[in-house]
Amino acid sequence: MNEKDFLATLIAYIEVEEEFEILDLMKDCELTFNYTSIFASKSYQYRAYVDLRVPMQNMKKLKAHIVILNRLCKDIFIEDEEYALYGIDIKPMMLKVAKKKPVPGMVKAVSQLGEVISSQLYKQEESTQDFKVCDKSVQCIAISITGDNQKAPYKSGYNLVKFFNQFGFEDIYGQYFPSRKQYAIDKVTKLNYQGRIKDVLSAFLDPRDFFDLEFDIDSLVDYINKFLFFDKLMLENKQYEYKLVDYSNLDSSELSIEDVEEDATEDTVSEKRKLKLFFSYSHVDETLRNELEKHLVMLKHKGIIDTWHDRVIDAGTEFDTKIDNNLVTSDIILLLVSVDFLASDYCYNIEMTKALEMHENKQAVVVPVILRNCDWHNAPFSKLMAVPTDGKSITTWSDRDTAFLNVTKSIENVASNLIAKL
Repeated sequence: MNEKDFLATLIAYIEVEEEFEILDLMKDCELTFNYTSIFASKSYQYRAYVDLRVPMQNMKKLKAHIVILNRLCKDIFIEDEEYALYGIDIKPMMLKVAKKKPVPGMVKAVSQLGEVISSQLYKQEESTQDFKVCDKSVQCIAISITGDNQKAPYKSGYNLVKFFNQFGFEDIYGQYFPSRKQYAIDKVTKLNYQGRIKDVLSAFLDPRDFFDLEFDIDSLVDYINKFLFFDKLMLENKQYEYKLVDYSNLDSSELSIEDVEEDATEDTVSEKRKLKLFFSYSHVDETLRNELEKHLVMLKHKGIIDTWHDRVIDAGTEFDTKIDNNLVTSDIILLLVSVDFLASDYCYNIEMTKALEMHENKQAVVVPVILRNCDWHNAPFSKLMAVPTDGKSITTWSDRDTAFLNVTKSIENVASNLIAKL
């Protein structure tokens, strides 16, 4: 949701409601969205606030109308699966320190330096220019930073927090961390609103972070430039450092909008990646796991998922490390539930615990698949929707193929929802 559009709609709504005193108090205000990692309801939506910055002399009077503002904002705010509006915060507008004017005599002396000093002043003006980009460019930059489009190194949730905290945030990677993609989009959106997108790109495209890696930084820059083209901006390599420059004054005759749109569409299609599906199961149930994987073959053929289980580990590989690495990078985790699964220390205490933590933090979706009858209703994952339908164990179905098909369709729905959010 665009913050500028939200503010314009809010002001228009206030006018329609004839709340002219509120309208007068909101002159020159600034509006941003403040997304938290605190649950708003049992549906696992996170809280979102409208952060309204107004001149200090108007704060007290405007707070007297906060009930009306809350109602209007809730009417406008579009809730989704991740965020629900929880209220409005009215805060003082940040003061901007005025730049000191140069002494007249100094200006005269500086002017005598001619072209040299003029060039320096131009560079200074360029470096302090605030650039802002559109929402599509924000998403392109955010997904590139996470590495999810496979054009840059993958960043874990912890490393994303570390990256964005260098811009003044004080986030902590923990239990209620949102999805990596959403977190990156939120942060880039806020920094873009502050006119700091050039700082984000400069930090992200530090050539030293790409040394000895398989990723080509020039290809990454070309990809981002296809989106920045529509913002009249361009990344240029200046002495091994990528700088954001105004593109509107450059000759773009060699690059048409049609070409960029076509290339951007091709990249958008190519960046779609397969979802990684992880089997957590007891080896006693390997036959049932193999049958389930056969039924998932059409999702593999369509390029929707890749599956992983511990039987693909090569000889000589450190067992626990390999499993852990594949678990934490999975999008969908299937808990293949049976009495042997519940009795396994590794499945229950390690894999299941980590999987539920990832589900809680929206890093993956956990789906319990009930293979055989057991007391799973008292397990920590019992709050999740189990499959097949009504949690009826697969071995109790008269036709097991129908049971596996039921599970497959549920997984396909989960995958479709995940892909829509990528």
